[in-house]
Amino acid sequence: MLAAGTFALTKLITVDQDYWHGWTLYEILWYAPQHNWSAYEEALKTNPVLAKMVISGVVYSVGDWIAQELIPFQDWWVVPVKVAFDQTVWAAIWNSIYFTVLGFLRFESLISIFSELKATFLPMLTAGWKLWPFAHLVTYGVIPVEQRLLWVDCVELIWVTILSTYSNEKSEARISEAPAEANSSSSDTGPLEK
Repeated sequence: MLAAGTFALTKLITVDQDYWHGWTLYEILWYAPQHNWSAYEEALKTNPVLAKMVISGVVYSVGDWIAQELIPFQDWWVVPVKVAFDQTVWAAIWNSIYFTVLGFLRFESLISIFSELKATFLPMLTAGWKLWPFAHLVTYGVIPVEQRLLWVDCVELIWVTILSTYSNEKSEARISEAPAEANSSSSDTGPLEK
């Protein structure tokens, strides 16, 4: 994990290293995210499984590192605090990122993405509260440290299935509503034109 994280961070930071000569810090900070996104899309095209594995590993490693640094104690109360942090702050961030990225990948407008985010935020947070607290109590209370990533990845498979199903249902509902709205608006204007 350390090697994958170091490799990913190095690639992220040095994506434009060949062009930096003469660039200001502002230019580096402005273009690096754009070029990293392009590099990520290219990696998804050329080697999608490896790219997704590295991203997943880095995200879980960073999240675990943050949790270890913020709450490093081994007392009994640490597990509920970690679960509460994970299911409030962390879940809100990642659910928002998930639905925002899906919206961009569907080429939706910012207004549409924001509307879907508002509509899905609380239901998905609530759905997470039904799954993750139990899963993390097992993670932090029962599973040995060296097996935690495997356990969480297995639960993550269930969670991504829930997110994807919910997102697809919302998307299909939106698609089926669009023709109905178009028909009602055309029938409303029809008699006026005659």
